[in-house]
Amino acid sequence: MTEIVKYMDRMGIERVMLSLGYPLFNDPSPEQLRAANDQVFRAIKSRPDRAYGFVYLNPNYLQSSLDEFDRFVRDGPMVGVKLLVAKRCNSPELGPIVEKASVMKAAILQHTWLKVGGNLPGESSPHDIVELAAN
Repeated sequence: MTEIVKYMDRMGIERVMLSLGYPLFNDPSPEQLRAANDQVFRAIKSRPDRAYGFVYLNPNYLQSSLDEFDRFVRDGPMVGVKLLVAKRCNSPELGPIVEKASVMKAAILQHTWLKVGGNLPGESSPHDIVELAAN
């Protein structure tokens, strides 16, 4: 956070949103999710005046993801959810995660694409997010 804050100050940025630890994994296991979320927690805890945290979740491990949601959003201090690009955001597997986020009024970060060559499996389109929002 010390380095990030230096760049934030230089650019006039008041707050940053952190959502991923390191290293990045395509399909992180529950243990890898937990480690990544712990990294983000330590960073925002060191500078709560400058950073918000989003918990990183993987719908392929639903119960572990729900547990991580409770640990960091329900019980604080994170304010949102960063969803893995492993399933389209309108997939039924994301229902329990989206429901919890809705109840807690937690933001959801979901990347969407409309690629010329077509999206990869699991990549959401803007149409998928519209469908998710309608439910």
